[in-house]
Amino acid sequence: MTEPASANTFAEPILQEGLDFRLPQENDPTPRYSASQLGGCVRKLFWKVQGVHQVENRAFENDCYMNVGNTIHDILQARIKIRYPDAQVELEMPDIMIEPGEVLDTIGEQPCFTEPVFCSGRPDIFVHCPYDENMSFVIEIKTGGPSLLTSALPRYHALQGGAYWRSTDVDWVYFYLVNRANMARTYRLLETPWVQWQEALRVINLVERHKNEVCEPPLAQSFISKHRHCMSCGYFYKCYPGG
Repeated sequence: MTEPASANTFAEPILQEGLDFRLPQENDPTPRYSASQLGGCVRKLFWKVQGVHQVENRAFENDCYMNVGNTIHDILQARIKIRYPDAQVELEMPDIMIEPGEVLDTIGEQPCFTEPVFCSGRPDIFVHCPYDENMSFVIEIKTGGPSLLTSALPRYHALQGGAYWRSTDVDWVYFYLVNRANMARTYRLLETPWVQWQEALRVINLVERHKNEVCEPPLAQSFISKHRHCMSCGYFYKCYPGG
């Protein structure tokens, strides 16, 4: 029987840290608002709506969470199609065209743009009610840690739901929440989607003011953390040019 070999000086660095590195990914985003980002960092929106080049450096954990979330989405969408074949998944919603007058009429603010701006997104599931074809709803799937099921619906999810309500003209917006650790699940109704859309309009008008009038990005909100949010953001190099 062969004696165990001594430690391999080539293998050990690979096993200890060779697989744990930030993976670069670059792209030029579509210069428009995204429903899923309306409740996030306003600086990120400022860069995105101008089509500024992104340079992401994704950590190992980010890639894992993203792929687990994508798998859960795929499984749930496939299951609803089995039970409800008429349901639409990854609905290509029409872009929301936001006229300056909508800002003034809806939230009473003077619009900071003169030409329409656009917001896009893809609701995970769109369903017509089986008992009334004139009524419909969307289901947005969200995955996260245990607190996702026990805490209030995060603002960035709620504003996304408000945008889907505005775009698809549905009667209800639901969130289907899944704990990635143990697959525990629950769902919540977005009770006042019109209120969330009003908040989204305030965000859009703020960004447009900084884009068209101030000519520099707004300050990040207090909930934005450099370690938690910025390190994996494609605009880290814009906000932190010194690293």
